[in-house]
Amino acid sequence: MDDDMTASAQPPLDPVEAAEQAVVLLRHALEAAGVALPDLGVDGCTCGYVVVHRPMVELGRVAPDVAIRLAGVLARGALAS
Repeated sequence: MDDDMTASAQPPLDPVEAAEQAVVLLRHALEAAGVALPDLGVDGCTCGYVVVHRPMVELGRVAPDVAIRLAGVLARGALAS
């Protein structure tokens, strides 16, 4: 997946589609870093609000070793910036 292309691609107009696209992009980035979040997905409870239609991305629960790997990936990325 080309990061430049995905960063410049226009997000879908529908908020649910935008949340789904965010999940796909995050899943690919995490997989490239060797991290899997099995519960990663769109939070269905936030898709039905009429007043504020802003679906949220659910990261889910992870085992401590996964949390430590994720923290390491984020720390390396922050240092590289």
